[in-house]
Amino acid sequence: MKKKIDVILKKDVEKLGLFGEIKKVAAGFARNYLIPKGYALYLKDPRAKAILKEKEKIQQKIAQEIEQLKKLAQRLEEITLALEVRTDEKGKLFGSVKPKEVVEKLAQEHKIQLEAKQLEMEPIKTIEEAPTICEIGVRLGQGIAARLKLQLHPLIKKENPASKEPKKRKQKDNNQKETETETKTSQKKK
Repeated sequence: MKKKIDVILKKDVEKLGLFGEIKKVAAGFARNYLIPKGYALYLKDPRAKAILKEKEKIQQKIAQEIEQLKKLAQRLEEITLALEVRTDEKGKLFGSVKPKEVVEKLAQEHKIQLEAKQLEMEPIKTIEEAPTICEIGVRLGQGIAARLKLQLHPLIKKENPASKEPKKRKQKDNNQKETETETKTSQKKK
C-alpha cells in the first residue's frame, strides 16, 4: 500500500487540481515531481499558510467580479439596441450586421465595453419584417451570460429599373477625333 501525504498546490496542475487546493497524493509523486517542479508544498510547510491566504484573496476578487458581471448582465437584459440597416425591397441587407457593429453601437450609446467574440451571433443578412427584433447571447465570463435585444430598422432602397440597363458610353465619331488631333498638333508647332 502506497503512503499518501497532503500537499497544497501552488499552481494549477492538470488532472490533479487548482491553485490552493489541498490534495492527497502518493509520497513519491510529491517528493519526486510536484515539490521539485514548484507545483506544490507539503501542507506542514510554513509557506502553505501564505498560499491559503492568497487563495482567499483571489476568491474574494472572483466574488466581486461575479457581482459586477451579474449587474452588467441585468443591465444588458434591459437594453434594446436599435440599428438602421440598408435593405432592398425583399429584406436582403446590403452587407450584413456583424458582431463588431453591435459592440460599437453598444459602446457608443450605453458606454458598455464588450468584445465581438463575446457575442453569440452569426452575421445577419436578411430581415423578414420591419422592424425585426433579434436576441443575441452575450458571454460575460465566470459562467454568466445575458440576452441582448437588437432591433433592426430597414432603410429600403428601391431598385430603379432604369439603373439595371447598361450605361451607354458616349462615343466620339471619327471626325471629332481627327479635329482634336489636328488642334493638338497645331498647338505644338506654335
